[in-house]
Amino acid sequence: MTQLNLAQDIRRVTVAEQQQYVDWGCVTNLPLFDAVVVEHLQQRFREFFDLLPDGVDITRLNQWHKANRWVYELSQSLAILDYVEGLIGPDFFLMASSFFCKYPGNRTGLSWHQDAQFWPLYPHRAVTV
Repeated sequence: MTQLNLAQDIRRVTVAEQQQYVDWGCVTNLPLFDAVVVEHLQQRFREFFDLLPDGVDITRLNQWHKANRWVYELSQSLAILDYVEGLIGPDFFLMASSFFCKYPGNRTGLSWHQDAQFWPLYPHRAVTV
């Protein structure tokens, strides 16, 4: 896999962000990849999308990391792993991978929710990246 350039301001999760995760269940806008890599990731997504048969919704497919080496390696980015560790600690695993997409003009909504109660995990601590 091509080395992915990290954003210049990559860092560890702050104490305030850890508390936000506990209080609100989310942390946003953590720096990760630079603009060149973001374009590369968008291109790879388009390539995946174009491979799907007509009528297959990419958001309904799961476990990409098991079928595609590139997705697996992306999920193992040290910066991503460091952020996850900063939120839930060092003992974690990759349970699933998918593309969660909202296309322009799509009026469907997804209210805030927590999925952990539906997963066979205890304690119920999960992170979506």
